[in-house]
Amino acid sequence: MKKRIKYMFSIVLLIFLLSSFFFIYSCDFFSGLFSEPCEKNNTGILTVTNNTNDDIKVRIDGVSYGFLSRGETGKWELSAGEKYFVETLWPDGSPACSGAFVTVIQCQEKGIVCSAVH
Repeated sequence: MKKRIKYMFSIVLLIFLLSSFFFIYSCDFFSGLFSEPCEKNNTGILTVTNNTNDDIKVRIDGVSYGFLSRGETGKWELSAGEKYFVETLWPDGSPACSGAFVTVIQCQEKGIVCSAVH
């Protein structure tokens, strides 16, 4: 009878240890599967909102990112932890709003609102 109890205890202990190991391993494994893409890629969103009375051109670090219509918000996924210089220009190329530095934060939206009259 004592041997049978020891045997049962050993089986229960083995099952407990194996389950614990699997649980710890799977939590670590699955947390990577269900994380946000921005966490995996270390990215955030830079936004520009056009509250002017005309279309504006958006330039980030000297690169054109296109035009925004009145009331439109542009969103661009960029590397987090970086500081970007954002410029807004009227269609004729003159500055719409003052340029600004925006630091992109992982998995967050940061940006500027341009509210000028042309």
